[in-house]
Amino acid sequence: MNIESIYTLVGILLFAFVSILILKSKTPQVIKSRTQKRDEIVSEYKEKLKVALASCSDDKESRTAEKKSQLKKFSDELSRNIFFDEHDIKNIIIELAKE
Repeated sequence: MNIESIYTLVGILLFAFVSILILKSKTPQVIKSRTQKRDEIVSEYKEKLKVALASCSDDKESRTAEKKSQLKKFSDELSRNIFFDEHDIKNIIIELAKE
């Protein structure tokens, strides 16, 4: 056998091995519904808000200022998220403001 045949054979075997590995891999695709994702994001923001407000629990003015800044930050993050429109963002911020 010449060297070109050996390289071709090794290349074909390597390609077959990689193809088999890719086809045999079983990665389950978990797709969350829109409401599940929304609830997950809202709960994450609620936790972040609780943590931020825990540090300034004594003074009402500092607590209000911190809550305002956190809600602005959350609103900005949500506005850049393609899965939420303005109506959803408004409802989420209102829900977080009630906390």
